[in-house]
Amino acid sequence: MNNTKDKNLDDNYRKFTLKEGPSQKYGLINKKLGDCRFEVLCDDGVVRLCHIRGKIKKKMWIKENDLVLISLRDFEDAKGDIIFKYSENQAKKLVKMNEIPKKFENVKISNLTLSDLLGLPN
Repeated sequence: MNNTKDKNLDDNYRKFTLKEGPSQKYGLINKKLGDCRFEVLCDDGVVRLCHIRGKIKKKMWIKENDLVLISLRDFEDAKGDIIFKYSENQAKKLVKMNEIPKKFENVKISNLTLSDLLGLPN
């Protein structure tokens, strides 16, 4: 069996892109605070302190302006947990499906703005 054609695809591309669910929000990394903590601007306009989930701590490297999915805490509204980081391809897919809020359109994701991904004039 020949598996060479699959070796160049990254694992996140093969998985279905996670969508926002109840008690989850899309967010953009504002600032890296250290000790796996980040300041995240959520799609509801609130800046939250978020912590990386232990399972993805060393598997997904997160930097500023990355699009992430966070899980909100029931007992603390100002804090959350980062449960997934979207790649550029997944961000493009979310834009096409109109999942990403309009306020995130002009924010940079990995040196590209979402307006560039959509093909809109600046």
